Amino acid sequence: MKRISLALAMLLTLVMALGLPGVVMGGSTPTLSTPPANVTCDFNATPSINWDPLAGATKYSVDVEAGYDTSVPTDGVVDVTLTFSFGTGNSGTDELNLAFSALAHDFGLGPIDPIEVEVKVKGLNPPGKSQNNAFSAPVSCTLPTPA
Repeated sequence: MKRISLALAMLLTLVMALGLPGVVMGGSTPTLSTPPANVTCDFNATPSINWDPLAGATKYSVDVEAGYDTSVPTDGVVDVTLTFSFGTGNSGTDELNLAFSALAHDFGLGPIDPIEVEVKVKGLNPPGKSQNNAFSAPVSCTLPTPA
């Protein structure tokens, strides 16, 4: 009896550690087959990121990759890259108004603005918690002229 209990305990431990046979773990299935098209990004007069509405999308996820020159003195070369993620909420809007100043980051010598910014957008269709939908190709943003 003791051997059966020990064997059963070992089997249960193995199943919990490795999962049930035949169960495949992986990313969720995409709910939208294509990413948004015609993504544009301009941080000048009216700072905005825009794209064409995507059929079936009820909200959007926008990833902003900002490159910073942290050299002292500056040399115009990206030394550090940060990625920021934003969402449009359930508004279904096809734009994100984002002030350029929101991307300023302090690396220890006071806030600095990025010298390069790229964005990519994907549509989401809740109620799924995780959606493996494709992002658009990265698009370079027009940045304000340094003062």
